[in-house]
Amino acid sequence: MSPAAIAGSSSVPDAGGDLGVRAAGYCALDALSIEAGRRTWGAELGPDETPFEAGLAYAVSLDKPAFIGREALLAAHSQPLRSKRPANPP
Repeated sequence: MSPAAIAGSSSVPDAGGDLGVRAAGYCALDALSIEAGRRTWGAELGPDETPFEAGLAYAVSLDKPAFIGREALLAAHSQPLRSKRPANPP
């Protein structure tokens, strides 16, 4: 770990101690992201899921005239979902 990372990792809890700020491990952060409805690449998201299956349809605008991947999304939108995650917009 770099000296800057070490300094930052100790100064953040010190500065936010009165607010309850404390260190959390990756598993805790992963659990919190699931509770908040955030998607994680490799867990809920990957190259095989469409935004519609991932519950991210609110973030896709098929009304835009042209963008990379538009045809693939239009094709995926017309197909039944293979799976679906609950939507939780930010």
